[in-house]
Amino acid sequence: MKKKLKHFVLFNRKVCQSLRKKGWEASTIDIKLRYTDFHTLTRAKTIKPTDDDKNIFETAWDLMKKARTRRVAVRLIGVELQIFLH
Repeated sequence: MKKKLKHFVLFNRKVCQSLRKKGWEASTIDIKLRYTDFHTLTRAKTIKPTDDDKNIFETAWDLMKKARTRRVAVRLIGVELQIFLH
């Protein structure tokens, strides 16, 4: 789990840097969780528009923790940001 968390943090940081470079803020955070048996869950949350690493990470990670309810290995974790404000 620590390795997944590390990759998740690094990916989040890169995405937020890209948002700041473009002068954008995201207000909807979607996650996709796919298990090895291909069962897929998606969750989303709308927050105050932000480009802040910590806010986006904490929202996405909270969605991920709540969505992961099975004892089956995970094959894919996806995060999508939507509703950009410039």
